[in-house]
Amino acid sequence: MRPLRQTLAIVWQKIQARCSASTLYILHSRLFWSLWRLSPPRLRLTCYRWLQSHLAGYMAGKVTMLPFDLVLKSTRDASPWPEADNMRFVAQNTSIPVPHVFDVVQSAETTCDGKPREGYFVMSQIHGISLRRWISKRAIVHPETARVLDQLDACIASGDSDGLATLKAQFPSLPPSTLDLSDSAQLIEDLRRALTELRSIPPPHPDAVSGLHNRPLSSIRCTIAPHELGRFDSQLAFKNKILNHVGLIFEDRVLALRRLAEPVLEKRHRICFTHADLHAQNILVRDDGRLAGIIDWEHAGWYPEYWEYTMIEYHMPNRPLLQLFWDTVHPFGEEPYTEELALEWALWRSTGDKSIVGPRGDDLRCPRLVLFKPGPFGQTNVLRGSEKACM
Repeated sequence: MRPLRQTLAIVWQKIQARCSASTLYILHSRLFWSLWRLSPPRLRLTCYRWLQSHLAGYMAGKVTMLPFDLVLKSTRDASPWPEADNMRFVAQNTSIPVPHVFDVVQSAETTCDGKPREGYFVMSQIHGISLRRWISKRAIVHPETARVLDQLDACIASGDSDGLATLKAQFPSLPPSTLDLSDSAQLIEDLRRALTELRSIPPPHPDAVSGLHNRPLSSIRCTIAPHELGRFDSQLAFKNKILNHVGLIFEDRVLALRRLAEPVLEKRHRICFTHADLHAQNILVRDDGRLAGIIDWEHAGWYPEYWEYTMIEYHMPNRPLLQLFWDTVHPFGEEPYTEELALEWALWRSTGDKSIVGPRGDDLRCPRLVLFKPGPFGQTNVLRGSEKACM
């Protein structure tokens, strides 16, 4: 027979499990949140501030993990409603797994430009590992590369600066890593389906570029902190706005940028609902290899059709394994939007906080497009796949 103490411990564990399951059910029920939302906004704000400070600490970021599979996200000098509405919109119009939003609240106090000082929303947690971790587990590192990396770790541990310099010089000649995607068919199909569904939602206006419900767009492109791009009655106005963001110190690049922009400005693109921040941390994968969910819809909105593609590229320069993965998924076609990517690459190097000054930045060629060919009068033309094959 079991000792009495062990029996009581087992009984207590079962009671706790049942209580946790009951609490989880209650905290994810519509009735609970409907009643909670009847509480004064000031009370809810105070509660969420307390949860953030006590569960995440004073160095907390925007996201706080709560018990019972709940997540609290905060905003500062911005409204929480755009991201919450974006997720609800995607959930209503697609089968893409996104967090379920339970509550949204913002302070009555505003900044000088009319934005709320703070805001919060509570949503469900999506369980899974990031696409970045999922890919890293499937990387195949060449033995020579693995040997050099082991030596690098040893030099770092011992503080051998001369050894570090020697090993660093070997990096360009090391064999590249590859990916084993033999178990990835379902994830690849899930991502293709998700992006196809998202891009198939009919826009409210065939040419306007804006956030959901005609809000201003929020963007992290070429900046350290998010900023508003505004709302635009036409995609041409949007494209010109992006082009006009080029820094004044890059006047010598303007002519080349204008030439790259010509075919993009002349083309009328479809307007698609776009996540606009689809980096590898915002895609979650389940243990069985299926898409668990897509998170962080803060910057989503109605953009020209190429924007999702170029923003995915924006997040993965010098990340060959991630590039290899997306090349395999190719949700936008085999070789889409080459002129648009050529322009965006050049603009990234000439705009905002992430611009690159000097000769390295003056080289506007996009490495992902492999080859550029000089045209008449110094023009730069993108080589398409058929042209590359002929060289």
